[in-house]
Amino acid sequence: MIGVAKEGISALYTASENGHKEVVKLLIEAGVNIFKTKNGHAEVVKLLIKAGADINIKTDEEALLRAVLEGIRKCELGPTAPCVGTPMVVRGGKLVTKDDLHEVFKSLHDGMPLALRRAPMRLLKIDAVLGWPTIKVYEEVINTERLPPADVSGSGPLATAAECLEVPYSVVTEEQWAQTLVISWRWGGIKPVQQLPSFTPMSEQQFRELTQVLKQAKGSGLKFVWIDWSCVPQYSDTPSVVEVLRSKVFYIRARAMAIIPTFQPLPDDGVTRALISRVRDMLKRRSDDQLLNAIAAAVLGAILEKDAMAGREHFARVWTLAERMARHGRREQLNHWLSLEAWLGMVVDAMLRSTEDKSASQVYRKILGKSAGSLLDAIMAPLVKAIKTRNMHLVDGLEDKVAELFCTAVSVWQSVNTLEEVPTKAWLRLYLLETDLGVYQAWSEADRVWAIYSYYCWKKVDWGSPEGLALALRGLVQIAADGDDDPKQIFAAVARKLGLRQVEMSTTSSA
Repeated sequence: MIGVAKEGISALYTASENGHKEVVKLLIEAGVNIFKTKNGHAEVVKLLIKAGADINIKTDEEALLRAVLEGIRKCELGPTAPCVGTPMVVRGGKLVTKDDLHEVFKSLHDGMPLALRRAPMRLLKIDAVLGWPTIKVYEEVINTERLPPADVSGSGPLATAAECLEVPYSVVTEEQWAQTLVISWRWGGIKPVQQLPSFTPMSEQQFRELTQVLKQAKGSGLKFVWIDWSCVPQYSDTPSVVEVLRSKVFYIRARAMAIIPTFQPLPDDGVTRALISRVRDMLKRRSDDQLLNAIAAAVLGAILEKDAMAGREHFARVWTLAERMARHGRREQLNHWLSLEAWLGMVVDAMLRSTEDKSASQVYRKILGKSAGSLLDAIMAPLVKAIKTRNMHLVDGLEDKVAELFCTAVSVWQSVNTLEEVPTKAWLRLYLLETDLGVYQAWSEADRVWAIYSYYCWKKVDWGSPEGLALALRGLVQIAADGDDDPKQIFAAVARKLGLRQVEMSTTSSA
C-alpha cells in the first residue's frame, strides 16, 4: 500500500481515545496520520505532541483542505487553467543528505561505477525553464554561456546565459541537491526517429502544470530541476543509457519530486460526464464531513469545466514506479507530488478503465486501501451496466458509492504516506511473481527488468540484446529467491513474459 489507508487512521483514533499508549506508539512509528486522533489521555497526548500533533489546533489537514478549497474558488477553471490543488512540492518534505539515506540507496550511490560518477550530468535552472515556451529537447538546451559576436561599438547583444548546470555527478554538492526538484512524468507522445525542431512529448496542459509547479518550487527556494527530455541525450552520440542507470540516484538525492501526468478528454459515452456531475451535486448537498465533500465537489467541478482528466498510467508504469521508489523514507504525501485535480482524475480514469480490465485499478487499490477496493468492486457492475446502456437511470445507488470513493481519494491525497515500494529482496520477489497480474505496465516487456535493475546490481550487461536481458533477469531472480523458491521456475515464468526464447534462457543457465 502506498498510502496509509483509513483502517490505520481509525486504529490510531481508537487507540488515542482509549489511552492505549503502546498501540499509539506503534501506529505512529508505522506512519499513521497523527492528526486524525482523539486526545485527552496525558501519556497519549505527550506522544502525539512529540510526534508533531498540535492538540490546540483542530487539524493540520483541515487547514490544508481549507486552503485548497479557497484556492480552487479563486482559480480560473477554464480549459487552459492549470490543475487546482497545487502540490506542496517542498513543504513538509524531509531534507535528506547522503548519510541519511536508506541502506539500499547508500549501496546504490556508493557502488556507482567510477565512469558513471565522472560522466557529466545536467540540472536545468528553474529560472531558465520558466522562460521557455515549451520544454526543450536536450540538444537545444544552452549548456554554456554564449558570448555575442565581437562588436566594436560596444552596444551589441549581451551574452546568453547557460540554461543549466552541467558537471560530473561526483561534483554536485549536497547544497545543490537540496535546491533540486526532479520531475516524474509520462510522455504524451512518441519520440520521432529524427529530431524535429517543433516536437515535444509534453502536451500544453502538462507544460502548464509544470510551470505551476516550478513557480512554487522557486518560491520555496529551489533553483534546479531535472527533466529527462531536457537532461538526457535524445539525439546526440552521447549514450543515454548512462542516465538510465544513474537517474534513480537523482530521484534519491533531490530535495523534492513532482508528478506531471498525462491528460485526456472525458469519455464521450453519455455516462461519465453525467455521473461526475451527479456525484458533484450530491457532494455539495451532503451535510456530513462538509469540508471533505466540498473539496471533492470543487475538484470534480474543475474536471468537468476543462472536460479533461489525468490518466491513470503514471502510478501503473514501471519507470515511474522506480522513481517513486527512490523517495522511500521521506514520509512524503501524495500532495507533495501532484495536484489534487490530477490525483482525482487518475482515480476517475482507473475506475472507468476497470470496467474493461480489472487490472487497471490494481495499483490504485493499493494506494487507496482495502475499503476503497471494496467500493470499486461494488461500483463495477452498475457502472458497466450504465456505460453499456448509456443510461444512468437504470442503476440505483451508484452515485453514493462513487462519491464515497472520491472522498476517500481526497483524504488519502493529504494523509501521510508510507511507501512500501522499497527495493528490498522481499519486494523484488513479489514484483517478479506478480509479473503476469498487470499491476505494473511497461512500454516494452524488457523495461520490467531495466527499470529496477540498477537498484540491485551495477553489473554491466548488453542492454540491447536478449542475452543481456536474460543475464540481468537471472541476477534479479538469484537475489529475490528465498529458501522455498525454485529460482529456475521464477526465471522461466518471467522470461516467458519478457518474450525470451528457450535458447536465450538456456545460454544463461550457469550465470
